[in-house]
Amino acid sequence: MTEQDEHKAKMERLKASVDRRIEAAQEEKG
Repeated sequence: MTEQDEHKAKMERLKASVDRRIEAAQEEKG
């Protein structure tokens, strides 16, 4: 696995966790 692929995977995981956090925050405001 190249460094670039590793970086891309990390960014995708980060984005996914941020998306989940945003969803949770919106539900709390509800």
